Amino acid sequence: MACERVTRKQAKTLLIIAREHARPVNPERLGAVGRGAFDQCWYAIERSTANLGSTEPKAEVPFVVEAWAHKINDKGDPTLTMMVNRTPVTGEIDIYRNANKDLVVHGCGCVTSSRARRPRAHTASW
Repeated sequence: MACERVTRKQAKTLLIIAREHARPVNPERLGAVGRGAFDQCWYAIERSTANLGSTEPKAEVPFVVEAWAHKINDKGDPTLTMMVNRTPVTGEIDIYRNANKDLVVHGCGCVTSSRARRPRAHTASW
């Protein structure tokens, strides 16, 4: 049977059976570029699994997010470069401080904030 002829019901059944016979991918198995990729930068890493979809069975997508940051100078607003697989993303992404002085990253489907203390300079991350 050609893939384009598989119905949604058949694909759902196949996914359920495949999940019964396979181990989920642990985000730890995905690896990481690592702290040493950019010397003299602050580094953070998070690993998790995103559960996506509106109906069961939902997609379970393991992921790793790494961030490197460094001080550029003592003046100006924060700046950010977002990359996926070491390639800059094409969508718009912003970083700013909100009224509570939290650092907020917004764009490309990402909205997050951090109560990181205010640095004396803006930062860039890769």
